[in-house]
Amino acid sequence: VPSIKWELIRGKIASNLDIKVNEEDLLGFAKGIAYQQFAQYGMTNMDDETLTNYARRILEDKNYAGRIREDVANRKLFNSIKALVNLEAKTVSLDEFKALAQAEYLKYNGINKRRILCIGSRCVLSLYDRVIN
Repeated sequence: VPSIKWELIRGKIASNLDIKVNEEDLLGFAKGIAYQQFAQYGMTNMDDETLTNYARRILEDKNYAGRIREDVANRKLFNSIKALVNLEAKTVSLDEFKALAQAEYLKYNGINKRRILCIGSRCVLSLYDRVIN
């Protein structure tokens, strides 16, 4: 159920921000995977044609291609969100973090029922409260 919620949220945000994953994005990501796999065996001087061919074979695997598509979509989504918001990096203690989180929770829950959605280590402010409840 959480993955379905995430897919709905991601789909809505992606359509609002006009985020699309194209074949060039997938091939570039797959080439990065191919490079890493070759590098594990000390083959760091592979030419672009070999990397491209290997990346295409990676993308032919339906299971692997689906995971790559999802990863690329998530990266593009979070990069777009990061470009839209002002991030302020700040080092705080655990107690300070709890106080900040509580204040944000009360601020958004009390006024307009927004939520902070955390998936893994990434958090976004959700405007789609009904989707994640």
